[in-house]
Amino acid sequence: MNFNFRPLELPPLPQPKAQELINLGKGTGESGPIAPPQLPPGVPRYQTKPPRSMDEILADIENEKGEQVTILEWVYLFYAKGDWDEKQGRTRAKSTSAAIWKFALDDDKIKNRLFWRLAIYYSQGNQNQRRTKKRPVLKNMESLENLEVESVQEKAEQSKISDRPVLPLSLVHSFPDFASEFKKIELLPIDILLALVDNQGDQQIASWSFQNSIPPKKILEKAHLPKSLGSKHGIFIEIIKYFINTGPSRNLRQANLIINCLEDMATEPQLQGVQHLLTKVSTEIAGQFPMLVNWVQKHYGITSPDTRWSELSQPAKTALQDWIGALSYESFYKLVAILLRTLNLEEWERKQLTSRRDFWSNYSDRFERLRILLPQSSQKASEEAIGSEFEHQDISILQEDGSDPTEVCIFDFGDCCIVEFFRGPGSETRVFDSRVYPHIKTQLFDSPELSLKRLRCLGGEVHDHKYLWQGCSEKLLRTRDIYPNQGTQYFQGLYHPYNQYNRETGLPVPSLSEQEERQRKLEYWEREMEKIEMEARYFCENH
Repeated sequence: MNFNFRPLELPPLPQPKAQELINLGKGTGESGPIAPPQLPPGVPRYQTKPPRSMDEILADIENEKGEQVTILEWVYLFYAKGDWDEKQGRTRAKSTSAAIWKFALDDDKIKNRLFWRLAIYYSQGNQNQRRTKKRPVLKNMESLENLEVESVQEKAEQSKISDRPVLPLSLVHSFPDFASEFKKIELLPIDILLALVDNQGDQQIASWSFQNSIPPKKILEKAHLPKSLGSKHGIFIEIIKYFINTGPSRNLRQANLIINCLEDMATEPQLQGVQHLLTKVSTEIAGQFPMLVNWVQKHYGITSPDTRWSELSQPAKTALQDWIGALSYESFYKLVAILLRTLNLEEWERKQLTSRRDFWSNYSDRFERLRILLPQSSQKASEEAIGSEFEHQDISILQEDGSDPTEVCIFDFGDCCIVEFFRGPGSETRVFDSRVYPHIKTQLFDSPELSLKRLRCLGGEVHDHKYLWQGCSEKLLRTRDIYPNQGTQYFQGLYHPYNQYNRETGLPVPSLSEQEERQRKLEYWEREMEKIEMEARYFCENH
């Protein structure tokens, strides 16, 4: 289908002469090609009024006629009263400032503007005081009442400002005389301002924020004070201190508050905040809050899309890996507990599950990722596992393929992936070196349809969980540069002296008789595994 459009026809543009434009600018051009529009009856077309002096403006305020002062005149007053004060002397400066605060008691518009500037004055002043230990050199800003200094452009604008105080000092110094009067009207902004006066602003705002689980910006917004002050790194540091020191009563709302604070921050402050969070909050605390770990991993994890991993410091990178490892182990630990509680297991199976849980606890900081696969037959455990406890964990249901049911955990150790079969005749561990199996991570972590036989068909190096298996597994991991958690001297889950660990030599080598006993028990398992693998190959070749 074709469309035909007619050309757009507009009337010719007027072509005024230069003198006609000059007359229009002077207000004398009543005719000609460009004429001013008609105004309603009674509205004068041309009326000019000279700006009032500071004396005239302040006279209105002192004579209780402050409502006659226009917003533009108030902006001028905030800008120029400091100079006026210097010429008039201290007594006059103080009395006129007192008159302004009195007027503000009954005028929300001016009160909010004074509070806004006062908050910025003390915020900037306290920062400078800490930096210079001298009286602060303060900054004034145009259109300050509506300014949120966060973006690069805004920062560029801020760089252009003069050294004029954001609020005349006579108004700053007279505020405490009226604080109690204002407090009868509004408690929150006065408490914040008084905390800023005492250089305790960061601590107080963080305290209110943490106690109420409300982001600092929301608190400042509620108090009609600059929200941008809520993004200060000092406030975030104080919130993290409260989070760490709260102890066992810390909760999800507080963890969510930390996330909200980070999301409220601009790019660079957020990076600083994340690094502080990672290096101050222990893996034990982080492991209790999957939502917090997953948020950091999503934005700063090494394998996440659009990640900021490269911007993190090395200590922060190490801490993040420890966090992720702790969270993965926590999920593994919970899964074992659920299976022990919900499944009717033989005693030897229970011992085997417990020994695996204890063994992997020695590597809890080393996991980079975890995927849990559950059999359809263990429905009760599956439902519980997929519940709220594992809300943020990667959990899938195994496809049925005729194998004896078992749960499977897949650990990502970087260059190495380990697949743990929890139960059944095989109950093995399969180790995959990603340099030998270049697509193994995609196959193990991204495939939606995995079954036990298909997992076994992938191959890998197969290891047992028979007598004294821990020493062999530790050696296997060590030879692939996978070491226990930093500082490990004794292995969890082993009795003395088998639990003594040395980073160079690993766990103690069993005696000759113990090795012979282990070999005897292995022989039956090896025959069983040969049968299991044969069935798996047949399945994969025919399905």
